[in-house]
Amino acid sequence: MIGRKTRKTRVTADASDPDGLTVVDWNSLESKFQELTSMLNAPSSGLNASQARQKQKQQVEQAIETLLEMAQGEARRLLVEGNAQASVEGGLRSLKLKEAYYGSGSLQLVPCYFHLARTNQFLDKFKQAEEFLSLAQWTILRHPTCEVALKAELHQTFGLLYASDGRLEPALKQLAQATYYLALLNGPHHILTSFGYFDLGNVFAAKANMDSAMAFYEKVKEIWAGHLEAVFSRPAKAAEGDDDEAAARDTLEHRSPASFGEENVQDGLKMIRGIVGLQTERFGLVHPATGRAELILALYFRWIDDNEHAQECLERALEIHKRVYGPQHQTTSRIRAYAADFGLTLPADTSHVLDALEKAMRPTTVEGATPLSAEATAAAEAAAITSSVPDPAVQGLQITPEQ
Repeated sequence: MIGRKTRKTRVTADASDPDGLTVVDWNSLESKFQELTSMLNAPSSGLNASQARQKQKQQVEQAIETLLEMAQGEARRLLVEGNAQASVEGGLRSLKLKEAYYGSGSLQLVPCYFHLARTNQFLDKFKQAEEFLSLAQWTILRHPTCEVALKAELHQTFGLLYASDGRLEPALKQLAQATYYLALLNGPHHILTSFGYFDLGNVFAAKANMDSAMAFYEKVKEIWAGHLEAVFSRPAKAAEGDDDEAAARDTLEHRSPASFGEENVQDGLKMIRGIVGLQTERFGLVHPATGRAELILALYFRWIDDNEHAQECLERALEIHKRVYGPQHQTTSRIRAYAADFGLTLPADTSHVLDALEKAMRPTTVEGATPLSAEATAAAEAAAITSSVPDPAVQGLQITPEQ
């Protein structure tokens, strides 16, 4: 909640044990930073003075860098908790410390600029947010060999800022550029690249271009379906009992959600849930696209070990598939097979699982009011979803690297 005071505890640091740092109170943090920086050039005595001085310098540098990263993390935590004003203050203090240590114009300052841009966007201060992004862009342009990931994040942050400010055309350009770099970094069919397709779909939905929006959402589904199906398919050797050999041969990236990162896991869940809602609004409950989305969401819940929600989504997916394809169709049978593999029991009669949803979707209007169309509702929902280059074949969007 904005305006909530930050917790205050002391910062402790030992140059020989940088992992022992705890960061919350900014005054103590800055004091510790000054203490550590004063140790960088402290003299050493003894027979091996030069070697001891070098070792001490490495330890102090590691402690300072850990301290700075934890300060940045504290600022991010405040933003996640909704304490935006304190997050701005923390971000500015982190930036000041990093400038003192790394120097102005250093690439290490760029994450601070990104954070301050996002925090000002959260506060609807779009001009200030754009100013910080311009500083990040200037810094990146001065380092043409910087990591592709930084370029992707720069364009994504610009794109989401413009989308929040209603500038949809420049938002599309920036998000397409971001997704180009994500595809360059990870591959066009990687689950990390799927965030870029989703962002593009949301902007198209906000423009009420629902055909293009749904094309990008389908791309996201295709990527996640491929990944999750690969996660839950056992290699042949594993089925024969040779688990060690199969594991050694397994090259699937992010088989475990732990390797994907907690923030990415939560963003992925919001993304797929958002697509389920948007496609339900667009196509209705009983539709192949909706049924496929429900199945992917079920697999995602199972991937993160949420069996309760996986069961609910599997039941809905099964009922939709029975109504669309028939109870004996191979795609319907496949859902039952997934449930069996997961140790879940699906009821023989699932007709009731859609009743409440169908009732909730029946239009109700106030006298004299005009109900929103499915497209308008979906566009409004898409604009509220936040998440990060698309396949050039999708909707013919021209994607070119930044000159």
